[in-house]
Amino acid sequence: VGRVRFRWTKDLPVGKLADRENRITGARLVKDGLGWHIAFRVQTLESKPEPHQGPEVGIDAGVNLPLALSDGNHQDHGRPPRLPDGTADRDKWLNPDEKAKLLRLEQRAAHRKSFRKSKERSSNRLHATYDQIKQLRARATRRATDWQHKTTTAIAKQYGTVVVERLQITNMVKSAKGTIESPGKN
Repeated sequence: VGRVRFRWTKDLPVGKLADRENRITGARLVKDGLGWHIAFRVQTLESKPEPHQGPEVGIDAGVNLPLALSDGNHQDHGRPPRLPDGTADRDKWLNPDEKAKLLRLEQRAAHRKSFRKSKERSSNRLHATYDQIKQLRARATRRATDWQHKTTTAIAKQYGTVVVERLQITNMVKSAKGTIESPGKN
């Protein structure tokens, strides 16, 4: 790859800070809709933490409510609005302006794609539109991941023991598919 410029967002063990116990053991270049990112794998030696003396809690991961805790403290990231066809809005992590922009971009991409003949190379404008759609989707993915990290960290700090039910959610919702006229089973 050669030289890569990047912005430091966290102190890393380099130079005098690096030794046998604290050192960078690898790096990974990642590209998503928002550009290139580098992730460093760092080995650090830390003392064994003291056991957390907080209360115990059980977590039920659900379909409608992301996390239902046994003490009644439910974690919800906001119910996704329903679309006219009855499906959930998959872009719930975007604000209304971003959703409107995404809709315009998808319409623009469909319009530009309609002029392309089969087996013909896509235009640069269509690729640029697809890139803008990828950026919005990557932003939504980052917001979802951020919510997951913050929520699980808060739960880990508050409770001493966390028990999670092992469910196959894909199997749970498989037979729930349906419409108002002919609802699914389960």
